[in-house]
This record gives sequence, structure tokens and C-alpha cells, in this order.
Amino acid sequence: MSGAAQNAEPGWIRRHRWSLPSAAVLLVIAVVVALSAGFFPALGDQPRITDVAAGSTAHYGGATIRLVSRHEYTGSRYDVPDGAVLVVATIAIDPRGRPAKGGSLCDAQLVQPTAAGERTWSSGYGGGTGYRAGLDAQLNCDFGRAPAYRMTALFLVPESARDAQLRFSAPDQDPQVLRLR
Repeated sequence: MSGAAQNAEPGWIRRHRWSLPSAAVLLVIAVVVALSAGFFPALGDQPRITDVAAGSTAHYGGATIRLVSRHEYTGSRYDVPDGAVLVVATIAIDPRGRPAKGGSLCDAQLVQPTAAGERTWSSGYGGGTGYRAGLDAQLNCDFGRAPAYRMTALFLVPESARDAQLRFSAPDQDPQVLRLR
């Protein structure tokens, strides 16, 4: 062996043979930590659903909630467009058991499970379609209101959503929701 070959410096990869695998391990750890920080809280935000049978009472956020009735209308009685269904749900709300920390708005939605997730409809008159049912109804919900009252949730949905589930929620109770049947 000549002296020049023995004195040659090792290659860059050979000089960094320990730091390169360490950097790769640290990169994998950083990716796992970054993903887990966003993923695990998202699991905690998934709704926890409590089923409530029709006519039964549920205690929700200190208030008492009960599905009084759910009716579906088609045709000319409420001038429902062809291919649609007007779902009318009456919900009794008694906020008297709630702590006096102020009001909280609540919401009713129709939810239809699908292969791609869920389709949802919020309570109101036709979701911006301009449809008006001609019903005198209490459309919003406020836990700060007293005394007990009834809320009428109206949903104009396609006929394919006739079997959609009624969900009741309030922001200060997330992720807990009621499924009223």
C-alpha cells in the first residue's frame, strides 16, 4: 500500500455513518409526534351519543329534554316540493335544572349516516331554499330561557333522508349529543 492511499481521508458518508441514522430516527420521531398531537385530540372530539326513546326524558347539561313528537309531511298540506319531506319535531325543554351560569344556545339536526360519512340538515325553513311551511313554531333553543318551553325543529329534506336521526346538542356540552328516536 502506498502512503498516499493510507493518508486519504475517508468519504463523507463514512465520516457521518453514525449521525445519518440518528437524524433518520429523529425525523421519524418528529413525524409521529406531530401526527399524534393532532390525531389524539380529534378522537376526543368525536360525538358521544346518548340514545333517548320517544317520550323518554334525558338530562342534558342540567336541562331536561324530551322528544314530544316527530311527524313527516309531503304534498300540498304544507306545500312541500315533489321529492321532499317536511320533518317536524317537537322537543320539550325544561332548563330549570341548569346552573345559573347563563344561557347556551342548543341545536337540533337531522343526521343520515352514509358510506362517506354523514349528511346533516340544521333546523330551519328549508336551508336557504326559500321554502316556508306556514307553521308558527319556536325555531331556536336557548338553555338560558325560562320557564319550560317547546321547540319545533323543521327540516325540509329529500325523501331519501326520511329515516334520518334527530340529534340534539349544545356547544357547552360538546362532544356529548342526544339522539332522539
